[in-house]
Amino acid sequence: MKKILKIINGNLDDLSTQENGGWIAGWFTDPHSPLHSHDFEIKWSTHPKPHGSEKEKPAGSPAKTITILIEGKFSVTIPETGQTFELTKTGDYVYFAENITHTWKCLNEPSRMLTIRWPSHPNESVKSIFPDPGNS
Repeated sequence: MKKILKIINGNLDDLSTQENGGWIAGWFTDPHSPLHSHDFEIKWSTHPKPHGSEKEKPAGSPAKTITILIEGKFSVTIPETGQTFELTKTGDYVYFAENITHTWKCLNEPSRMLTIRWPSHPNESVKSIFPDPGNS
């Protein structure tokens, strides 16, 4: 019997929308999609102009996170330590462990980021976009 493989291709800009906040893979995607996973989450974000996410109480994720600069200039601040990391060259990244809060700023236009979190499970950082399937 011949094995049928699930293969898809496309452009991440087409998957990343305002409605999904750029989150294109993880627990929140269609369970029939090859991008559905409880092992990881992927966010593809495009920022057409400088802006930021300063929050009075930024939320941490219960997952490990790596954010990688694709193009542009970004900064990530860890409020607990007061550290700010500037991502200025393609491939610059910042990694942080579970439950570390952060804020970010897009420092020039356009900027693109790739964020990977693992494992993938319902959490505060994406619940405002995707309802917890356990509470449906």
